[in-house]
Amino acid sequence: LVAMAYEWSVFLEPATFALLATALGAIMYAPYRAKLFDADMKAAAQREGTSSKGDHQHNSEANHVSKVMAISMPVVGSIVLILLFYFLSKIFVIIIIFICLVSLASLNVTWYPLSEYIVNRAFASHARIRDWSIKVPRVDLVLSVPFFLTMIIALGQMAAWLFTGHWIPTNMIAVSIAITGMMFTRIGSMKIAFILLWLFFIYDVFWVFLSHFIFGTSVMLSVAGPVSQLSLPLVIAYPRIFAKYSYSLLGLGDIVLPGLFISYLYRLKSSTAIQLSRAGLSYYAIALIGYVTGFVVTIAMLVVIQSGQPALLYLVPGIFIPVTIVAWRRYRTVTSTTSYHSYLYHFLSLP
Repeated sequence: LVAMAYEWSVFLEPATFALLATALGAIMYAPYRAKLFDADMKAAAQREGTSSKGDHQHNSEANHVSKVMAISMPVVGSIVLILLFYFLSKIFVIIIIFICLVSLASLNVTWYPLSEYIVNRAFASHARIRDWSIKVPRVDLVLSVPFFLTMIIALGQMAAWLFTGHWIPTNMIAVSIAITGMMFTRIGSMKIAFILLWLFFIYDVFWVFLSHFIFGTSVMLSVAGPVSQLSLPLVIAYPRIFAKYSYSLLGLGDIVLPGLFISYLYRLKSSTAIQLSRAGLSYYAIALIGYVTGFVVTIAMLVVIQSGQPALLYLVPGIFIPVTIVAWRRYRTVTSTTSYHSYLYHFLSLP
């Protein structure tokens, strides 16, 4: 959900550009970080033997979204949204504990490369300290100097969020959660991407525009207000300059869900069914441009309609339709066929 004051001046607001830059930065960094993480895990598995390598492959496969998961995720999201709508004040402590655990894990993932770089530079001539590590038995955890430095940074950020509620540590934690979610949740096929994105498209439209017919008010808008006021790291929020005491908001779902599809395109290999043209833009670049276009259209519709908008209403078509059209044109060039049914079969069957 994107929420702002509904004036054309929002296009001049630094907060608007900050939202877009933050979303794009997280979406572009996540697949790159995931690629490095996979390489590190593969190298570690090779050092430890074939058994660990098999475990790594199993864990990697377990992270892929299945068809059942893609269908159930909007259902689970709806249940959580209803619980927040009715019981937010009563389950607030449980929510805080859960967010703290997720935040700690996410911050460790995102800050570890920097901690490792600092330790390597600081102890370049002290290999004993730099390379010290202990593997915890029966737990996939290695204690090291970078690990403890990362924990200090993560706990400091969490303390800043819990005791101040300031938007800077809140946003940093929210971005870490988004990046970690996109790193470890993988879309394995175009069919799964189609199901997941368009079901959440329907989900967003229903809970913003249609839920008031059942619940008497828009459930999504009703939940978004308290979440932002409580400074929970479930949205990215930037203070507006031209409107005092007002924030520009973007929900994590509007970053993570399109980001999962864009990350999939980042990993997608060329094939005879949907070939990457060297002469043109990659599907990854096309989807990024589509995300920017969808974001701009969302802001424009906020001004026109004068009401909160479900960002996925514009982001999902913005990233999926251009990729589909370009793929169709390239497919016709590669196969010399005009059969859309044949193209659709190949498109949705992409690994």
